[in-house]
Order: sequence, then structure tokens, then C-alpha cells
Amino acid sequence: MALTQEQIIKARQEAVRYLEYSTYTICLTLGIDPTNASSLMTIPVAEDHNLYMSYECLIGQLSILEDLSG
Repeated sequence: MALTQEQIIKARQEAVRYLEYSTYTICLTLGIDPTNASSLMTIPVAEDHNLYMSYECLIGQLSILEDLSG
């Protein structure tokens, strides 16, 4: 059974809300200004640093959020 257009719009809105909250929280945890965060930012730590995966996660979520919002 296919989703209706209304269901698709609602799911997209819920995903955007979740990603906005999640990226905001990760930014605060990492000490990043959420208004300056972008999927194009570079990861400021080495791959073997404890926070590398957190930055990678943030960039992935920002990329999806930018796609859904734009």
C-alpha cells in the first residue's frame, strides 16, 4: 500500500523536526555554534580522536536535513 501525499508530507516534517533537534544537540555537545553548522564543514579532529565519529554523525545528519529542507 502506497503512502498518500499527505502522509509523505507529514513524515518529511517529522524527520526535519527530529533532525533539527538532533543536530542542535550534537552541536552544543561538540561546542559548535548551531547557526554555523553545515554539511560542508571539515572535521577538526583526527580520525583516531574520540570525537571523530560524533563529527561524522553530525555532518551526515546535516546533509540529510539540508536535502529535506531544501
